[in-house]
Amino acid sequence: MDRDNRKEFIQWIRNVINPQATLNGNSVALNDYSKDGMTEYSYPKEFTVNGDTYYWNVSTAHTRSRSLVTHYEIWFNGKAFKGSKRIATGEITLSKVRKGLREIFEFYRNENI
Repeated sequence: MDRDNRKEFIQWIRNVINPQATLNGNSVALNDYSKDGMTEYSYPKEFTVNGDTYYWNVSTAHTRSRSLVTHYEIWFNGKAFKGSKRIATGEITLSKVRKGLREIFEFYRNENI
C-alpha cells in the first residue's frame, strides 16, 4: 500500500469506522492512540459502510495432529466478503482487524472507480 493510499485508509478508519464504536460492548480498544497519545481509538465489532452492515467476530477452531489444538480465528462478515471470510488466526491485534477493514476499504474504493 503506497503512502497516499495508507493515509486515505487511516482517514477512512477515523471518519467512518472509529465513530461507530460504542461503550456497550460493541467495540474493542487495540492500542491505537492519537498523535498526542491522549486518546485511544476503539474499533466496533458491528458497523455500517455505505449502508451495508458488517461485523467481525472471533471463533475457536480445533485442529488435530498429534494432539488436539485450539486456536482463534478472526472472521469478517458482509458484502465486501461475499458473506464471510477468515481474515487471520491467533489473538486479536490492530493489524489483523485493520487487514479486514482494508479489504472493505478497497472494495468500496474500487467500486467507485
